[in-house]
Amino acid sequence: MRVFVFLFFLLVFSVTYAQSQTIVFDKVIHDFKLIEEERGVVITEFIFTNKSKQKYKVTEINTSCACTATGVTKDYIKKGDTVTLMVAYDPTGLPGKFSKSIEVVFQDTKGKTIRRYLTIKGLTVSLTAKHFLAHKDTLQKEKNVVYYYQQKELGKKLNVKDKAYKEFIQKATKVALMHKKVKILITIYHKEPDFAFEKILKDAYHNVVKDLTEEGIPEQNIIFLDPMAELSSDKNYLQLSVVNQDSYTIPSLGEIVLAEVPTIIDGKEKKMRINSAQQLALPVYFQYFTNGLRDIDTSSQQFKQFLEELTIQIKGKEKLIGFLIVSSASKWVYASDKFDNKYIATLRGNNSTQTFKDFLQQKGLEVNDFSFEKEIKVIGPSMNKRNYVPFFYRKFQYLKIIPFYKVEVKDKRGAEGYIHFYDEGMETLNPNEKSFLSFVNQIEYLIKTQGYAKIKLEGSSSKVTMKGAYANEKLAYTRIENLKDNLERELYKRGINPQRLEVVEELTFVQGPEPKVGEPHEYKKAQYVKAVLVN
Repeated sequence: MRVFVFLFFLLVFSVTYAQSQTIVFDKVIHDFKLIEEERGVVITEFIFTNKSKQKYKVTEINTSCACTATGVTKDYIKKGDTVTLMVAYDPTGLPGKFSKSIEVVFQDTKGKTIRRYLTIKGLTVSLTAKHFLAHKDTLQKEKNVVYYYQQKELGKKLNVKDKAYKEFIQKATKVALMHKKVKILITIYHKEPDFAFEKILKDAYHNVVKDLTEEGIPEQNIIFLDPMAELSSDKNYLQLSVVNQDSYTIPSLGEIVLAEVPTIIDGKEKKMRINSAQQLALPVYFQYFTNGLRDIDTSSQQFKQFLEELTIQIKGKEKLIGFLIVSSASKWVYASDKFDNKYIATLRGNNSTQTFKDFLQQKGLEVNDFSFEKEIKVIGPSMNKRNYVPFFYRKFQYLKIIPFYKVEVKDKRGAEGYIHFYDEGMETLNPNEKSFLSFVNQIEYLIKTQGYAKIKLEGSSSKVTMKGAYANEKLAYTRIENLKDNLERELYKRGINPQRLEVVEELTFVQGPEPKVGEPHEYKKAQYVKAVLVN
């Protein structure tokens, strides 16, 4: 993450008498909007004035990417002095939406400190990607490229030691964790028709799958488009692309004021305005439990980045923040384990909560001021080796940490439940149904207001004759999966991280009259999928 913060302090005396006794910024958020990656560094200015009677100096500048600050004056800023803070952002190699936090710490002559929080955000697009997309034969007419990696020195193997390749794997992992699936396209251009296209395609496929599964992404969630291997007249390269799909739409955060919450600022009780953009901007942590892991993987880069971004955003606001910590276990039966799945989920949840608290304390945060809510669950279909391979159950073994501002929900913006009856066995849901969209409206409102929403899901199949002893049970669960996919896609289209929607229970039923006994309408009553909000 290439964020560079340069501070140029221009001391300007003024005779204006201020009413507010504090450091006042002219703005706290700057939106660069659209940035073309190849055009390089972009710069903005934040201007602040010392309107207090005290002298202040800047003692710390912290950014959400742990970058260093240079050119910081050591002089005190007197009453009425105006200062310009210049912030530069380098988008090179970082296509996509970004939001970076900057914490500025001031100290007066008596040692008292105050903190101010700034944000820069925008959307970086790649001119290279835009050029590719202008050609019909490139990227199979896909709408966009989210991330890509290019290897120009093309041998017969993928350069897995390349730093840029490792960054590509990290970004692809984030997409897969956010959306449960990631679409990847392998493209090769070469001048020589005798080049071993097939060998490098196989090698690239093998390594991408290997590296993503090591990051905890199930292989069935890695979707490869048909690879492309074409002759090139002027260049050789291999390109790996995370390709856009509907659920990758860039979010748009509306800053709707949710509440004014009493808090202590500079030793005085004041009211802080909490809005939906602040609620949604808090980072969410997600990890799979793999290889017997029963605690947070604190050594992972993902956790370190989460903790860094979280600390900057919530420092000084401890009493306003709560955490929902979700520990999930699957219904797979562990033959080698003496404990049941609920015990395993509880153990993981307790361990992770305590470890998380310890790391918050190390960051200088007042842990006792936070609220911690734990959600322990055993979820997914019942173990059935005929329907699901063991690896399938891994996706239900996870930890999630959802931070949120504690705001009371007072309103309703849609339906609190949804049900769909099926006319055909393998029918898929229509995401444009009014009842479905109304249900998502309420979920969206809850997430933007209280930071998360909880739902219970229920899938049902009738007892009509189907091939396979457990086919009806699998159909019931397939309907749940289809509903979850539609909910996640619709939320992300609205700029909501689907990880903030927590499924606390999944129930499957095979019910209704026995085959060839009941009337058609009786079977239809048992063919449904249902979702209900949980308080």
